[in-house]
Amino acid sequence: MARLFPVFLFILICFVIFCGCTQTQSKTIEKVPTRIDSLAVPNTYQKYVNTEDHFSIYLPPDWSTKVVDKSENEILSDLDKTDDVLPKAVFFNDKNSDSSKYLLLIYGMNLNPVTCTGDYTDSTTCLKGINDGFIEAAVKSLKEGGAIDVKVKSSGVQNYYGMNDASTNVLTYTSNGVKFTSNQILIKTASRVYFILYFATDDVYAKQIETINIIIPTFRSTD
Repeated sequence: MARLFPVFLFILICFVIFCGCTQTQSKTIEKVPTRIDSLAVPNTYQKYVNTEDHFSIYLPPDWSTKVVDKSENEILSDLDKTDDVLPKAVFFNDKNSDSSKYLLLIYGMNLNPVTCTGDYTDSTTCLKGINDGFIEAAVKSLKEGGAIDVKVKSSGVQNYYGMNDASTNVLTYTSNGVKFTSNQILIKTASRVYFILYFATDDVYAKQIETINIIIPTFRSTD
């Protein structure tokens, strides 16, 4: 997992730079129907509901969740100086996979009143500005961290399974001789931006991506 942490830390810091917020998290797991809008969900999946960050997502029965506060985590505890703005993060873990080779998390934040101003006042340009800034900083951070062959494919702002203001990115890179693929989805609501990150070594990515492509589209804001 050591290779993954620098990218995770960057993601938290990057969003603070762009928007800034304070968040708390809570969670429940409950049984749910097997369809969300027109999206089919296997009937063995369960619904994770985060009542404080106002989102839900469906998970396979062999996946677990963990809400991480930086005061309880040795990696996040290095960021004490930003205690007033960094939120907690929700990790999702596949019990059947090597957790040192992948990461799936959701990070929610309140929109800062000054985020969408100037040339970024409407919903589309606001999200595009956040996404473009994030990608630029992500590529820079990866390269400064020694990653090579960094490539980005970005969708721009689009409809994502019924969520109108969303952007998707796929980053590929090599770190310490290991190839990684990262899927990143930014979803904007009236008052929040949610960030969903999945990245893994290419061998794990190939095994998990079918399941990931079921899980992530079930995300919904519950505002």
